[in-house]
Amino acid sequence: MSVTSVSISKSLCPIVDSLSNPRKCYYSIAPSPIWKKPADGSTVPALPCTLPIDDCIISITVDTPSTYAVAALLNEVPIITPIPSIVFKSNTDQQQIKLQVPRVPWAVSGNVTWTLIDTNSKKATLSVTALEVHLLNPTLPPFLDDDGVPLALLRFQPLMQNWRIASESNWPKFVTDQLFKDSRMTYENFKGMNKYTSWETDWFDISPLDGVLLNCWIELWLSDMNGLEDRKDIQTRYAVNCYDLTAIAQTIFALGTDISKWRVKYMEPFGYLKDATLIGDIGPCNNPYFGRPGTSPNPRCDPTDATRSFIGNHMFLTSDNKAAALVYDACVGPQLGVTEVAEYSAAAIDNQVPEEPQTSAGTLADIYDGRGVVALAVSVSTHRLPDAGYGSGTLLKSVMEKLGSDLNTVRTPYIGRAPATGADAVVATFTVNVAPSHQGGSPEVWTLNFFRFTHLHQVQAEFTRRRSAASNNGDDESLNPNEWLNPNTARGGFRMFYSSAKFVLVVIESSHSRSEDLGTVTNILKNIVEAIPPDDEDSFDAMKVLGFDYPKGPVAVAALFRASLSIANKANDWWVGYTLETSFGNALFISVDKETVKKGTPNEENFIHYNFLARRTGADAIVLTLFGPNLEREEYRFAVYIQ
Repeated sequence: MSVTSVSISKSLCPIVDSLSNPRKCYYSIAPSPIWKKPADGSTVPALPCTLPIDDCIISITVDTPSTYAVAALLNEVPIITPIPSIVFKSNTDQQQIKLQVPRVPWAVSGNVTWTLIDTNSKKATLSVTALEVHLLNPTLPPFLDDDGVPLALLRFQPLMQNWRIASESNWPKFVTDQLFKDSRMTYENFKGMNKYTSWETDWFDISPLDGVLLNCWIELWLSDMNGLEDRKDIQTRYAVNCYDLTAIAQTIFALGTDISKWRVKYMEPFGYLKDATLIGDIGPCNNPYFGRPGTSPNPRCDPTDATRSFIGNHMFLTSDNKAAALVYDACVGPQLGVTEVAEYSAAAIDNQVPEEPQTSAGTLADIYDGRGVVALAVSVSTHRLPDAGYGSGTLLKSVMEKLGSDLNTVRTPYIGRAPATGADAVVATFTVNVAPSHQGGSPEVWTLNFFRFTHLHQVQAEFTRRRSAASNNGDDESLNPNEWLNPNTARGGFRMFYSSAKFVLVVIESSHSRSEDLGTVTNILKNIVEAIPPDDEDSFDAMKVLGFDYPKGPVAVAALFRASLSIANKANDWWVGYTLETSFGNALFISVDKETVKKGTPNEENFIHYNFLARRTGADAIVLTLFGPNLEREEYRFAVYIQ
C-alpha cells in the first residue's frame, strides 16, 4: 500500500523561476498532479505550487483500493489532522485532504511520511511522497497574480525559516523587523541612490491619479542576497535606501496579508533625522550621509554641526490611507506599526538643527501617497537561451576575461532593465571578488554596473543625476566632464564615467578600496566600452532576426500558443537575455525553447519559440525585448485576443 500521486484542483497563482536556466513557470488552471510515484522506485521532487490559505486542499491516490485511516508527518510534525476513515474505490480515485496550516504564509515542503492503516486488516504502511505547497494570502495584488510569485522569494532564507519559529504573529511587523536586521544590507550613506527600485512613470514623478507608483527589482535583490549565501560571504553588505526597503517590504507583505489598503508614503522635505538606528546597525545616527564629502564623517554628530547631513525625502509604508494609519519602515528605526502617520514627523524629525539649516522640517502636509509597487521588474540575466555565449570581443565577454584574469573572480552578470533610472536602459551588473593580494591581504567585493541607453541625452541625464545625488564637493578636477569619483568616502569607493559615442554609463563601487584605488580597473573598463562596435546596420548582421510570427486570430482559454522568431544562422546563440511583458495578465508566459529545422542543409532554419498559456478571456498586449552581449536590444510587439 502506498500513495501514488498528489494533486491540486488549481493553482492560486503562477510560480516563476527566472533565476534558473532556462526559465521555469509552475501553474495550473485545472486539476493536475504535483507529484507522482516513479515506476522504478526512484526519488523525484514535487512540482512547487500555490494554494490559498482558506482552501488548502490536496488530493491523493493509493495503489490498493480500501478504507484507510490516514496521517501525515513532515519533519515529525503533523501536516494534516489524522483522518479515521477514507474510502478509496479504485487506484485512480482521488480523495481530498486538508493541510494543517498554523499561519500565513506557510510552506509544506519536503519529504512527507504518510501512514496508511487499512481499517479492515489493521495493517499499517508507511509511504513517502515529496511536497512543495506554498499557502498564501488569497487576495494577491495584480503584480503577483498576473505575472507570478518568484520561486526564490517563496524559498527565501532565513526569512521563511525564522517565520516558522517566530513568536511574532503579525506578518508585516515580522518582515519589517527581519529586513532591518538582515546583515547582508546596510544604509547607502553617501549618495542616497536606490538599487532595487525604479519609478513606474519617471524619476521622482508622481502620478496625478495614482500617486507614488514603483517597480520592485525583487529578483535582482534575491540574486544578490542568495549569492552571498551561496558564496558563504559574511563580509559583503549591499547598500540600500528607503525606496528599496519600501518596495521589497510591500512585495513580501503581499504573500501573507491583503495589501489592497496599504499605502506607500513619500515625504518631501523630510529634514534632519532625530537619533535613530539605520539598517546595517548604524546608530545612534542623526547624520545619515556621513560618507558624503563635505559632511561630518560621524554617524552621530552635534545636532548644530554645520556639516551635518539631512534627508531630502523619505519613503515608508502605512497600513491604510488614514491619519491614524500605522507606519512600517525597514530602513530607519525600524518602525514596526506602533507610530501613527500623523505623529511620524514629531517622532522622526529633529528640531535641533544647525544655525543655518539647509532644509526645513517635513510635516503631515508634505507626505504624498500612492499604491506603491505595481510591477516586478523581471530578471533576464539567467534567461540566456541554452548554449548561448557572449561572443568574442563583446562587452560581456571582455569584462569576464580581462577582470577575471586580473582580479581573481568575476561572477556571471545579472542583466536586465536598469533600476533607479527614469530612462529606458539595459544594465549588466557584475560582482567581482578581488584577490587578497590586491588589497594588502584583505579580500573584498567590487560591483560594476554597465547602463546602455539609446540616446546621448539619456546617459548624460543619468550621469548628472547620480553626480548630484553624491554631491559635487567630491569632484576631482583632473577628471574630464564625463567622469566623476568620490575621493573621500567613509566606507569603500565610488567612481563612474560615460561614453558619449556608445551611450554607456559605468558605475564602479567597492566595499573597502578608496575611489582613487579604482583607477586601474576604470581604465580597463573604458577601453572595453570604447571597443563596442557602432550601432549601424552592418554590425547587426550577425544577430539578424529574419521573421517574427504570432497568433493572428483568437486563442481559446486554456490553450497554449507561441510567438516565434526566425533567426539568422550566425545569431542562433547571440542573444544573451530577454524580457517579456504582458499588459493585462490574460496571457501567461511559460517558457522558451529553440528549434533547428533542416539542420546541416542549405535550407537550415533556426527558431526561438516563446510559449504562452491563454489564462483568461480578454485582450493582451505583449512586448518582447532581446538583449545582446554588448547590451544592445531588439524589440517586438504583438497583441492576442483570448476567448
